[in-house]
Amino acid sequence: MKKGLGYLFFFLAITVFVGCESDSDPDDVCKQSTITCDIGDVTSCCEVGGDCYFIVDGKKYATQDDLNAVCSPNAGIQELKLIKLQLDAETKLLLQEVRASAICQ
Repeated sequence: MKKGLGYLFFFLAITVFVGCESDSDPDDVCKQSTITCDIGDVTSCCEVGGDCYFIVDGKKYATQDDLNAVCSPNAGIQELKLIKLQLDAETKLLLQEVRASAICQ
């Protein structure tokens, strides 16, 4: 039993060590978004403090509404709701990565 717990602890320690090894900036976690935008690719980013933002064509947008105004100015209500759901899912995953990177610091 003790030997099994020792192996479990060893594998958990390796997992944390490997999971914390990263070349990315620990302050922001960014991923290419699946959202399409006429003016360029959308990158979703989240900071350690929990604030998320979006970058399109080198410009930073603080909210989903700002992003929608640029990327989907003529979108209907249903389309905007779908975009919001997709962005919420992406930012939720990014926030989990940010929290994990904060633990590693």
